[in-house]
Amino acid sequence: MANEKKTDYVLLGLLSHEPRTGYEIKKILDSTMHFFWNASFGSIYPTLQKLEQAGKIQSTRSQDTGREKITYEITPLGRDYLKEWLRKPVVKDELRYETLLKLFFGTDKGSGAALMMFILGVSGSLICIITGKKLKKYQYN
Repeated sequence: MANEKKTDYVLLGLLSHEPRTGYEIKKILDSTMHFFWNASFGSIYPTLQKLEQAGKIQSTRSQDTGREKITYEITPLGRDYLKEWLRKPVVKDELRYETLLKLFFGTDKGSGAALMMFILGVSGSLICIITGKKLKKYQYN
């Protein structure tokens, strides 16, 4: 599965917790998820448009401090699409760690973030023990 396709799931996963703007999505990717996934505005907004055209998300426009604000929300079709992906086995872990991405979105209330951070730390430690190598910062493969 191509990374571009996985970006669909990342955005749907973030929107499954609550409606968000593209900017809010980018902030979460840069703060909470940067250990195992990243995306630029140049990939976020086209993916949001594609998901909306496919009926997996819907947008609401509003005025906020004189600027138009577009908020995206997952639809039932999008939620089913996300759940289907979560049930599939991971084909290949890359630098972006699809397994950790599934753990992050695999809970109903977002508590997966704390669990994911714990597992990320434990997995890094196990890799060090098994291989006898010291991992560089943010290197988990």
